[in-house]
Amino acid sequence: MMDKQLKTRKQLKSETKVLFKGNWKSAILISLIGVLAYIVYLRLYAYEYSRLFNSESGSYVSPLNLNPTTSALMIFLILIFEILIMGASYAFLTWVSSKKTPERAFTQSFQVFSNELFFSTIALAILKTIYTIFWYLLLFFPAIIKHYSYSQAFMINKDLQDNPNHPDIKTNKKITLSRQLMNGHKFDLFVLDLSLLGWYLLSLITLGIGFIWFLPYQKAVKANFYRDLAGDQFLILK
Repeated sequence: MMDKQLKTRKQLKSETKVLFKGNWKSAILISLIGVLAYIVYLRLYAYEYSRLFNSESGSYVSPLNLNPTTSALMIFLILIFEILIMGASYAFLTWVSSKKTPERAFTQSFQVFSNELFFSTIALAILKTIYTIFWYLLLFFPAIIKHYSYSQAFMINKDLQDNPNHPDIKTNKKITLSRQLMNGHKFDLFVLDLSLLGWYLLSLITLGIGFIWFLPYQKAVKANFYRDLAGDQFLILK
């Protein structure tokens, strides 16, 4: 059986633009909390990174010397921010799949806080982070590869939650399913990310204002990539 011909980057982006035509307000409302969370995330990350250096001497300070309470709070806040951003991703996956502009757009990203979806997302975020950190401790480039291998785990999680058969798939298995799904397609997603890099940098230059438009566009394009790659296999899995 021949492999499915996937959509080109141009097609993924064009379809997203068509989806958003006349509906940018809904797109922005869906991702508004995610945008604010991401801006705060970037600022906290930059602040925490700057603390690794002594501002007076310019010398490096070991992370072990940082206040443990502050570091723990940072990790907790970053986890919350990532969950909020993932809520937007889930909402855009629903929109891309149904092709229907969501009603009450602002509340769509909060679907991540529904009981089953929330706890499965938390478990997946923790395990995925542990795996990624482990690979970064070994080598940088293998860690990048694994990042792309694990990249679809959250989308798979969303599909499994929407699956009427409610298959009992463990958290680690979802990561394995993502790795299998991305076999032969990691470079495709990497190049797609590169094609969006210019808009990302422009958003940074505008002190985060550009993320109001960039984040919904990026999340929808990548949701479209996932739906094209995965089809409905996880929605009908038994």
